[in-house]
Amino acid sequence: TWFRDYVYIPLGGNRVSKPKWFFNIFVVWLLTGFWHGAAWNFIIWGLFFAVLLIVEKLVLLKYLDKGKKAKIVITNSFWPTIIDIAIEEYAKENNYPFAPLSDLSDDESTMALGLFEHEGVAHHPGDKGMKAIADRIIACMKENGII
Repeated sequence: TWFRDYVYIPLGGNRVSKPKWFFNIFVVWLLTGFWHGAAWNFIIWGLFFAVLLIVEKLVLLKYLDKGKKAKIVITNSFWPTIIDIAIEEYAKENNYPFAPLSDLSDDESTMALGLFEHEGVAHHPGDKGMKAIADRIIACMKENGII
């Protein structure tokens, strides 16, 4: 929310002309890329997400049924945390579909180990981990009639 509160909104947010709005999105995501690290891959990552957001706003939103509520799937973290139980209970109490993810980090093959010099980054989900996360969320959505 920091980028929203201190960059996006002061630039005018989405209450400006479309070209300015898209410029605001590019600025925020460029800075988000810098925030993740001053390397080209992070800058490209930020700009990639800016392009995705703009494509979503220009193209994809036309195909959504605005009369329907958004579908929600609750997940916990890839890494087990003390609040995982509270998240799962919240989902059950509010009748939201729940896709558990925290056990995925038990398998080191789901992490990006050996791909990054920084150990903290290497413990993030790798390709196999991201696929497992996506598979769990999609399975949960199918089980609950969302897709």
